[in-house]
This record gives sequence, structure tokens and C-alpha cells, in this order.
Amino acid sequence: MNALRQIRWVALIVSWVVDIGGSNLFSIVYFGTLVAMGRLTLAQLGSPDFTKIVLNDPAMFGTSLAGGTFFSVLAGYVAARMAGRAPLLHGTLSSAACLGIDVISLPTLLTYPLWLFALGVLVSPLAGYSGGWLASLGQRNLASAAALTPRQEG
Repeated sequence: MNALRQIRWVALIVSWVVDIGGSNLFSIVYFGTLVAMGRLTLAQLGSPDFTKIVLNDPAMFGTSLAGGTFFSVLAGYVAARMAGRAPLLHGTLSSAACLGIDVISLPTLLTYPLWLFALGVLVSPLAGYSGGWLASLGQRNLASAAALTPRQEG
């Protein structure tokens, strides 16, 4: 129960916007660029087999996974920094919106290979935790610097 009192909901909501919004913006820019370069067609982009198209192209899959993971790490960092406390908790909880969308999208996700579904469920909280961990490093460095700085009295 004590952990629930530490949660800063505004920080989590902002992190969810960063994660989902950033990942969606990345996808629009990335796949739009691939269409502009001729690597994808609009028909492929709108195809029900689009996931298979991406999975069959390791570079495309890796780049899209890296882009989404980047925004999950960033969201964890944002949540932890905004909260100012319990950085690992806030970083990990920053993935809750993505996991919630996975639950809502379960009928569609179950049509994908199981390993892909499992990868998404595992990577999201780990990425958020990593962002919280990075924020905790920054908070420790600031605390160390503040302890070493002599106080001036005026």
C-alpha cells in the first residue's frame, strides 16, 4: 500500500503520452519515409498482411522495434524524473498504457506469432524500468554534486 502512495499519476499520464505518442509519431515518419523511398507501397502499408511484411524484413522489423523501445525508455525516464521519487516504480509503470493497449488489442495480437506478442509484453516494462534506472542515476549524481558543493552563507 505504501508503494501506491508514492505514485505520481500526472508523471505516469505524461509518460504514457510520450510512449504512445512518440512511438506512433516514429511509425508514421519511419513508414512514411519507406513509402517515399519506394521500399514500401501504400497498398502494403494498408494490407492486412502488413505485420508479415515487416517481420520478413529484418532491417524494417529491427528499426521499428528499436524506435518503439526508445520511446518506452524515454517514457520511463520522463515518469521517473517528473515523479521525483521511486524512479524504478515510475519507470516500470510507464509501460502500463502499452500493456493496457495490448490487452485491448488481444484478439488482433493473437493472430501474430506468439514470440512477437511475448517480446512486446517483456520489452515494454523492461524499457520503462531502464528509463527509470537512468533517471535514478541522474538523481544520484545531482545529490552527490549537491553534497560536495560548499554552502555559501550570505
